[in-house]
Amino acid sequence: MTAGWNIKKFTKSNLTEYFYYFFIVAAVIVILLSGTLYYIYTTVMENEIIRSDNTILEQIKNAHETLIADVESSIANIAMDNTISGFEDVFDSGDTLMIREVFERLNSYTMRDSYINSISVYFLDSRRVLQSEMGFCAVDNYYDKEFLNNLGSSGGIKKKVIIRNMPQGNGNPSLKVMTFIVTIPLNSTDVQNAAIIVNVDAKYFQDTLDYIDVRDGSNIIITDQDGTIFTVKKENAAPCINSSQFLKFNNEKQNYSEVKKVDGKKYLVSYVMSSKYGLRYIYLVPLSIVTAKLQFLGRITLFICLGILCLSLWVSLVLSKRIYSPIRGIISILSENAGVNNRNDEQQIKETKVIEKSINSLVNSNKDLTRKNKDLETVLAEYNLYQRNRFLQEIMYGEWDMDLSVLQKLDYYKIEINPEGYVLIILLSIDNYNEYIMEYSEKQKNMLDIYINENIDALILKDCKGFISELRNNEKAIVLNLDADLTVEEVNLKTTAYIRQITELANVNSKFSFTLGVSRIYKGLDNLNKCYNESYYALNYRLILGYSQIIRYEDIKVHNDYTVLYPFHIEKDMLNNLKMGNKKGIIDSLQDFNSYFYHNPVENIETVRHYFQQLLSSSLKSMYEIDRGFYSSIFSDENIYTEMASKETIQGMSAYINKLFDSMLQYISSQKNEKNKEFLNSLINYIKENLHSDLSVERIAELFSISASYLRKIFKAEIGEPIKEFIDKERMKEAKRLLENPKIKIGEIAGKIGYISVSSFTRAFKQETGKTPGEYREEFLHKQ
Repeated sequence: MTAGWNIKKFTKSNLTEYFYYFFIVAAVIVILLSGTLYYIYTTVMENEIIRSDNTILEQIKNAHETLIADVESSIANIAMDNTISGFEDVFDSGDTLMIREVFERLNSYTMRDSYINSISVYFLDSRRVLQSEMGFCAVDNYYDKEFLNNLGSSGGIKKKVIIRNMPQGNGNPSLKVMTFIVTIPLNSTDVQNAAIIVNVDAKYFQDTLDYIDVRDGSNIIITDQDGTIFTVKKENAAPCINSSQFLKFNNEKQNYSEVKKVDGKKYLVSYVMSSKYGLRYIYLVPLSIVTAKLQFLGRITLFICLGILCLSLWVSLVLSKRIYSPIRGIISILSENAGVNNRNDEQQIKETKVIEKSINSLVNSNKDLTRKNKDLETVLAEYNLYQRNRFLQEIMYGEWDMDLSVLQKLDYYKIEINPEGYVLIILLSIDNYNEYIMEYSEKQKNMLDIYINENIDALILKDCKGFISELRNNEKAIVLNLDADLTVEEVNLKTTAYIRQITELANVNSKFSFTLGVSRIYKGLDNLNKCYNESYYALNYRLILGYSQIIRYEDIKVHNDYTVLYPFHIEKDMLNNLKMGNKKGIIDSLQDFNSYFYHNPVENIETVRHYFQQLLSSSLKSMYEIDRGFYSSIFSDENIYTEMASKETIQGMSAYINKLFDSMLQYISSQKNEKNKEFLNSLINYIKENLHSDLSVERIAELFSISASYLRKIFKAEIGEPIKEFIDKERMKEAKRLLENPKIKIGEIAGKIGYISVSSFTRAFKQETGKTPGEYREEFLHKQ
């Protein structure tokens, strides 16, 4: 009954109903396809913004951790200085010289780092404070007494860092500082003799933020782990009040991003947490900025969908007109066959021929339509290829459990895999990819990819199971799956041969070079994620070993219980050479910095990149101390942190830092030359105006606050003659001018140009001109 009813229903359907059927099917396909593409693009775009924000926050964090390391070093030196930690005994002894020496020593620690506002030592038992500016006084007389009283009120002092507003005394406004509190002795928590309190001015953290360019309406905020705001980027600032709304993060994560509502407005909030005292670096980007491009993409997608729907409208109308009569005929035949069994065979054949003729006419008339639909088929094919590649990535990343569903999906994509066999992953990556994509066209890159993929399929994957998956723009994963019945020796021989073949294929074009990261060999498909992690780690070791390498995970010295410490001693030598303008010393220190990582196994390869960024931050800080205007003069149009992050090897990072050092040294030299010229102009003017005075080198050096040896050196280098000869020539030049006036006595002339007696002047003048002053005057007057 039901079947009969359906046949009758469709038999009675009109042209409009057929049009509806076609149009609904076309609309559903278009909506699903456009929605999928829109979702993919939006996800990629949002992840790109989050990755960019996290990179900026990591750079700021590295710069601040370097500063904190300097403060910790100063604190350790103070704690180990027995004259400071035991100052109470020195003070009670009444040794004035020793007391003054301690004050000067504590003041030197304060002056050593310009970002340290103050250092004080709080002696718990006597409740007295040692501070370089205030001296040694009782807590009640100390301008920061409220903080010290609260510090000791909880029954003991613990090592910690807090962010607070510090009073400055003398009616000055309070100052935002980061306060470091360390007890003496350092290694004891039971017996506390004193506490070292170091206050770091927030403006140095603020300076770092001010160097960073952010999007309009965005903001970067630094807080402690309790949510107390330390510094905020001033320009283009997003609101930061009611910070409790967005400062409650998951403390178990070092990096985190989510959308939060702040003051009624939605923001994309990214944060990075520092291991140094739990500082949080927060980047707020208005969601409107993030979604602006997506809205534009959405509008484009909408217009495309409307266009396709209009096309579908026309196609549906054409199809409904073309197919209406044949389908009506077919349904009529089925209906009559179901109800009447004695239909004439001859009539059936005739009607069937009519139907066949109509269908053939329909096929011929729709050839153009088929060609128009090829673009849609191409899109679907590309989407299917994208889904296949994404699935292969997911199983390597460990996002799937190796069960029957995975094997079925592999079979769907026509990938042969032996679940019990041996597995190995080789990551193939183009070296120096950023320069590669700028130099070569997309067509050249695609041709290279096709060449490598086809040859690996033809030469390698025909002998063993496996697949190739595109990962990032410059990486592809080659998964080899060998028979489980092979011996370990046979597997090793085969994989070695495969790796050699892949290397030869990759290096067939001398324009490109490749690095291979090779995992160890495991048995069983469930170890695929382990293989991927090992090959990824090996490939990243290119950072240390350089380009065009075959890096096997098993050849890398991995020590999970060993952490490579930052080589502060090498950095110190390098920065000293920078301040002295010693180019050779800088090159030697850079080589030592590189060698340090060759000889010390690294657990996390990104540590090396972070250490180079720390070296870059320290170098900029050192230059900032030399000349605050250097950055805008040298790097006004260059984002040096982004450029540094693009380098893939130690050699590349070292070359980039060396280039920066060259620019810095040239700047220092130019500034030094300018200062030397200004100094020498002032010096020469002084000499000419004071020829009657004591112009000994020692006296001039004292007046200009430089050493006599440096004065002689710089004068000879810039003027081309010793300073003493220059002074003598200027005196003789002035003497000749005065001798031309017969009214001025020779003895008076001698005094005007700095000679004590006439005889000494006469002797010097004759030695210079071969004549006595009197003879020179007579000769001049005779010529007149």
